[in-house]
Amino acid sequence: KQWYQRRVAITAGMECSIVCEARGNPLPVLSWRYKDRNETVIAQTDNNRYYVSSQDADSTSVPFRELTLTFKRISISDARTYFCHAENPAGKTSSAHQVKVRYQAVIESPPLPTYEVPIGATLTITCKARGEPLPQIKWSGPKGTLPPNGRATVDENGSLIIMNLQNNDEGEYTCSADNNKEGNNFDFNVVSSSTIVKVTSKDAPLTVIDNPIETWLIVVIVICVFVVCIVVFVSVKMIRDKSRERHSYKPTQMTKSSEGEANCQFETIAPKPVMFQVPIDTSNSLPMYNLRTLNWADKHPPNNFQSQFDDVDRQLQGLLKDLDNPKLDNLESDI
Repeated sequence: KQWYQRRVAITAGMECSIVCEARGNPLPVLSWRYKDRNETVIAQTDNNRYYVSSQDADSTSVPFRELTLTFKRISISDARTYFCHAENPAGKTSSAHQVKVRYQAVIESPPLPTYEVPIGATLTITCKARGEPLPQIKWSGPKGTLPPNGRATVDENGSLIIMNLQNNDEGEYTCSADNNKEGNNFDFNVVSSSTIVKVTSKDAPLTVIDNPIETWLIVVIVICVFVVCIVVFVSVKMIRDKSRERHSYKPTQMTKSSEGEANCQFETIAPKPVMFQVPIDTSNSLPMYNLRTLNWADKHPPNNFQSQFDDVDRQLQGLLKDLDNPKLDNLESDI
């Protein structure tokens, strides 16, 4: 067990304590507090993660009180700032203790198992890691080294970028994350992840980027646009249907409520069919169809009806002439 104050860095899985000491007359009341989701939590004595113990020292010339917060097995979730609060009738004060938890590096975004890239393209291989301290990313190529002539670089996020890919760049590439810095004895293991790069001669985009976040973002945007289009289509259809339904009703009775509001009753209006009559020439003279009168409901027939009936008239005359029959009894035409 080790004792820490003010600012401490502790390896995950260890038992450790932080101590708060305060003096005053009378002796102040001490408590450990921390913030969790914007709420201030007072550390309790009974907890499966930690426990709190208090001790008074009266033997010295100035009495003081200690309050110890002990973590049974500290984890990453315990990394935060803890406040020691002291209060007595004369006033109150507090001090902050920042706790950092050291843990082994973890590769959270490993590269894909295989990359097939056309010759001459630019390849970006993602490798993101986290840890405390922040791990350092290193890459190694098929022959232990990366492609020469400055064609391979590692960006600030740890991604490997290979430009102008050549056939001799094929092979296994390994990403290693190490947070064992000089001057400490953490003895963390170095974690790694490997991928295979294959160079092809097929036509393909000149840049191949391994970025799953951008891929999922594109998929989500496409789905959202599709859903919005469906919602708009259904909404427009419902508005049109309600508009047609509203125009197919007429008020049949109107009454007034006790508040003076008008109440109407409606009935469905059936559409009126358009009717017209054409008289038939049934004389025994030379076969001819004569359009004499046309009765329309509003007395104003469309102009194209006259031309249509003239075409029918000409067609019938030509047909009768072809039959070479000068007279027909009771000629009837139904249009």
